[in-house]
Amino acid sequence: MALGAKGQKGEPGDIADVIGPAGPAGPMGPPGEQGTRGEVGLKGDKGNVGPRGRDGEPGIPGNPGPPGPPGPSGTPGLGGNFAAQMAVGFDEKAGGAQMGVMQGPMVS
Repeated sequence: MALGAKGQKGEPGDIADVIGPAGPAGPMGPPGEQGTRGEVGLKGDKGNVGPRGRDGEPGIPGNPGPPGPPGPSGTPGLGGNFAAQMAVGFDEKAGGAQMGVMQGPMVS
């Protein structure tokens, strides 16, 4: 047992070491080393929808489709070869020398 300072004459026994109030904190020490990497966090929320993209390059046309169903029957009165009638005209009375040529007085 360590003995403290002796009291003066007339005072009782040993005086314990007197501890005063704590002083101000000292300066901060240097930073420590880099710690180990933590665990990967949870996945975040889904973001907003982005803008619409540009139109793409035109593709190669496909093969032609199957032929369609036959058309309705023609009107009565145009019997025979209709294409031949269109080439000549509907009848001979419609045009004289040539169809589509303006016929006017002959100038010499």
